[in-house]
Amino acid sequence: MTNKGPAAPARRSLALGLVLLAALGYSFHTTLARASYEYGPDPATIIFLRSLVTVVAIWVLLRARGVNPWLKGRALVQGLVLGLVLSAQAFAMLNALYFIPASLMILIFYLFPLIVAGYTHIAGLQRVTTITLACLLAAFAGVALALGVSPGGLDWRGVVLALVATIAVAVNIVGSAAVMRKADALVVTFVMSIAMLAVFAVYNLVRGKLALPGDPAGWWPLAGSVIAYLIAAICFYSAIAKLGPQKVAMAMNVEPILTISLAALILQERLTPVQLAGAALVIAAMFTNRYAELRRARRSDP
Repeated sequence: MTNKGPAAPARRSLALGLVLLAALGYSFHTTLARASYEYGPDPATIIFLRSLVTVVAIWVLLRARGVNPWLKGRALVQGLVLGLVLSAQAFAMLNALYFIPASLMILIFYLFPLIVAGYTHIAGLQRVTTITLACLLAAFAGVALALGVSPGGLDWRGVVLALVATIAVAVNIVGSAAVMRKADALVVTFVMSIAMLAVFAVYNLVRGKLALPGDPAGWWPLAGSVIAYLIAAICFYSAIAKLGPQKVAMAMNVEPILTISLAALILQERLTPVQLAGAALVIAAMFTNRYAELRRARRSDP
């Protein structure tokens, strides 16, 4: 069913606000995680801790609402599989950084909005207009400029791992949208987080260590990173349930821009004029796409 009337644009704007909050949360998570590395934690430890906190927090929220935190039947299997896909994405990203620079890994990763848009268009879920495609390509170019990617450090192993992460997140977005058409978004997020928690609990157990901060000061960025991820995950999957995968993927192009901006503020990393131009291009592409959506919505209203 398609929402009509003046309330529909307001609901879409609220859902877009959730996406931007998710992007901000993921950016804080990435920046604070990087800051915590100085004190001992590593990516595998942080992924385990963020999954643990997410599972506990969402369980409490669902029980407070009187909602059963478990999916049933086929939906439960789908949710657990999507959690495994999400684990593969995190693990692939983690290992890609051993072979290629972070900027190149993130650029390859941000091919996922184009993959999601292509799939949803072919599957007939959400049509990709010419303007939307142009905005997606412009946003990708803006991300490339903002990250300052250079051709150096190109190792095929890192490229393959980054592509695995890209495909995994695209599958997760499209798959979770399908499951959430029949289930509560928070319940789906809970089940996926359970699977991810199990994977990284086993991984850390097998390697025989959990890298916790060696200095009390290191707990602050670690805790901030985990809480930021919790907020981001809840907002992200709630937005997918409301907007669909294509619109959410498009809006998530702002995440790298927020990440480099926070790095400049928190980690004192300097932004170049080219990076600022790239950020402006991403923001312009997003606003152009949103303006085009609103015009199409006004024309389609009776």
